[in-house]
Amino acid sequence: MWLNTYLTRVENKFVFNLSRLVWHILVTVAVLAILGGIAFLAWSLIPPERITVVKPVAPPKESYPPEVEISLAELERASPPAAVTHKPPVPKVYNVTDPLDASSSEYDAKIKELRDLVPLTLNIWEGEGHWTYPEGERYWQFYKDEKYRKWVRTKEGVNDHINDAMSRIQANTGANKARVVAGYIQILKNVPDDVRERLLLLLVEHTNGNVDFMAENLQALAVLQGEMLATPVFDYFGACLKFSLKHGWDGIAVHRLAGSTVGRFNDKDRFGVVTQLARAFEGVFDRDPDTLSKVVTQYIQLMDGIDPEHRVRNMVRYFDVYVRKNDDRAATIKAIDDAYKSKLAELDSRHRAEIAEAELAYSKERAKKAAAKHSGGAAVAGGITAVVLVAILLVFLSIQRSVRAIEVGFSNKRLHSTEQI
Repeated sequence: MWLNTYLTRVENKFVFNLSRLVWHILVTVAVLAILGGIAFLAWSLIPPERITVVKPVAPPKESYPPEVEISLAELERASPPAAVTHKPPVPKVYNVTDPLDASSSEYDAKIKELRDLVPLTLNIWEGEGHWTYPEGERYWQFYKDEKYRKWVRTKEGVNDHINDAMSRIQANTGANKARVVAGYIQILKNVPDDVRERLLLLLVEHTNGNVDFMAENLQALAVLQGEMLATPVFDYFGACLKFSLKHGWDGIAVHRLAGSTVGRFNDKDRFGVVTQLARAFEGVFDRDPDTLSKVVTQYIQLMDGIDPEHRVRNMVRYFDVYVRKNDDRAATIKAIDDAYKSKLAELDSRHRAEIAEAELAYSKERAKKAAAKHSGGAAVAGGITAVVLVAILLVFLSIQRSVRAIEVGFSNKRLHSTEQI
């Protein structure tokens, strides 16, 4: 009974005291909350737009200064070069091909030509010696195998030295040996008879490396020697052989350059030219034969305006001026490269900052939509809950009111019946 009394009191105090408009307003607000929540949910489901950051185009790079050029007037104004500090060599690796095989007849023919060309006075061609038989001579007589006998030299001949040289460069075929001996012959033809024996021994002593290297080296030296006929051969040839063996294929390149250059100088100056080219290669140009060749070619273009007596001295000056100007050019190029790298780094840094800013804006937008989704869901749920509660309340109170009306009617009917009795 207490619940009925309580509901009756609530109904009389609130339901009947509130107009229908108030209930309509409450329901309308709940419906609007539901619609607003749905709108928020729909907006939150739309993915946020990601800002596209375009990387800026790199600016054009400043042009490098032109190649170093030296005029004749600038060369004449130049002071004598300072002493050159030699730098340690940078080893280089070259690939050579294996020579083709051939019969030993070609080599025998070249050896015969060499013997006819070189008269020996202090040496003999064939060495002297005798055979020994470590296992006993009977083994050799029976098997005829070289492992059962050994040649012991008692006096070495030139041919023995040549054979040793061929072993050092691994010239194992007739064609390979013939190439090297042909180089000997080409050089020996340009010297007087009385120095050929000594020069041949010098050539054989400095035969090292491999077949291709030695054949090319002898060919380059032969060309150089052909331009140095006025200079005693032993004044420069031993040094040239050591130079090429020390510097390998780069040394051969310097010899070729010298052979194509010294003919432009006076005979008495050619030895100085060869010496200065070797010094410039080792010191001024850091063992770079290509740069040395380029600079010599540039200097040759000025030689017609230079007194022949001063060409060697001016060549050395030219090297010094070229290096100094090229150092300045290299410094300018480095400054241009550094400035350009700095610009690229600045553009890249700015691009990364823009990307980070765009990602931050995208993250904020995603967070905003996530919050809107949560709020929209809450609004829809709250609105639906409010509508349902109001509806349940009104229905429940309406039922209570109807029951009360029935009770009142029933009571009135009973009272009326009692009065009639």
